[in-house]
Amino acid sequence: MKNKQFLIITIAAFAHCSVLAQEVNFRGLDNTKHLVGIQAGADYGSYYGVSYGYVWRNKLTPIVIGTEFTVPFGNNLVDDW
Repeated sequence: MKNKQFLIITIAAFAHCSVLAQEVNFRGLDNTKHLVGIQAGADYGSYYGVSYGYVWRNKLTPIVIGTEFTVPFGNNLVDDW
């Protein structure tokens, strides 16, 4: 039983670490000024949303200025697990 619990915790820890990884390729943003994304997830509740980012050119590195709108699934705001 303890080996099974250890295996589940280990898999969950590795899956959590790999999901959080993000990378922006700034060289790929050379001809792009607008970034749009959609997301869905589960943290303290399940949610979905959209995001927008504007790429501001700078001499050193591009800067992404953005906003995000997220809404929980379901009819009531506080009924998610």
